[in-house]
Amino acid sequence: MTFCYDDETDVLHIAFEANAGPCLFVETASGAILRIERGTNTLIGATIPYFIRKLKDGSLVMPELATTSMPSDFMQKVLAQQPW
Repeated sequence: MTFCYDDETDVLHIAFEANAGPCLFVETASGAILRIERGTNTLIGATIPYFIRKLKDGSLVMPELATTSMPSDFMQKVLAQQPW
């Protein structure tokens, strides 16, 4: 899993898998963009716009990720990046 935070645009990109085949990009109700591999229907990555703003004001909600198979240390890895 890799993280890339762009502080100029306040966007967090998360890659769950390094390699993937053709993907669908789906915008969720929370505004995140999910990258889903077509052949396996596997969540490959997520892009979260306004990440720090949402984190600071408490509006960071992503129920779509709660229904996927996430590593147990996902939030620790996100917070350990601390670009903010």
